[in-house]
Amino acid sequence: MVIHFMKKNTVLFIGNEKLVSKDFVDIIDEHFEPLFSHSMEETIDRLAIYENEISVVVIDLDNISPYGLDILKQLVPKIEHYSLPFIAISKEHKYEIGCLDLGASEFIDLNNIKPQVVIKRINKVITSNPQVSSANHNNAYMRIAAALSDEYFVIYYVNLETGRFIEYSSNGGYETLGVETEGEDFFATSKRNILQVIYPEDCVYMLKNFTRENIISTLEKEGKFHLSYRLLVNDQVMHVRLKATRLGGNKNDYLVIGVTNVLSSALILDKKIENSEN
Repeated sequence: MVIHFMKKNTVLFIGNEKLVSKDFVDIIDEHFEPLFSHSMEETIDRLAIYENEISVVVIDLDNISPYGLDILKQLVPKIEHYSLPFIAISKEHKYEIGCLDLGASEFIDLNNIKPQVVIKRINKVITSNPQVSSANHNNAYMRIAAALSDEYFVIYYVNLETGRFIEYSSNGGYETLGVETEGEDFFATSKRNILQVIYPEDCVYMLKNFTRENIISTLEKEGKFHLSYRLLVNDQVMHVRLKATRLGGNKNDYLVIGVTNVLSSALILDKKIENSEN
């Protein structure tokens, strides 16, 4: 199962994208979701409307009036109101110290654009801001969960480094099992839950196979991970299928784990086929 729902980080670019370095604008266009502003008034509107989407603000000191540190001094209080990090860019080296003193997370020299370096520096600013990073992960999780909710009745979003997880349920049926909806150690919690909600004859199978190490190893070797087993819900046996996929490829990556009701999925598929034929 491959996930393609991760949205690019939104960059609010304050300046004139037609006058700034084309190389820099190309980087923003290709690797981020650009949002442009050309004046103080427009910036205030953009911040108010898109505050929950903007990951970082980039300010071009050379192509917006007033220029240099004057525009920065006016903008900083507005940006800080929304707890957003900002990056200053310019061809003038003399601005660097002043920008950092005013709270800029980075100063990028437009005289020597190295795309990979610029991308890494922008991403570093985004991920080092706890509020923005957390919001991005939560928003990404909700987009994924919403997109998959028709297929899976429960989805887990698991931080592989910390073990912290969030559960998204598309209906209330699974909540009767008493499984936590949010927690700090997904795999420790799963071991406890296996003994509570898995059909007794399947417990040993699940304890052996549903481990962090086995999931990661299988995904690396085969590119997919799935398990079929039975739940015991209100004394009724439910046949389910679990699928897992990995987002990212380093120690900060995530697992998205979905569980589907085999019978319900078959009925939904039959209904879709019937509707398409009609």
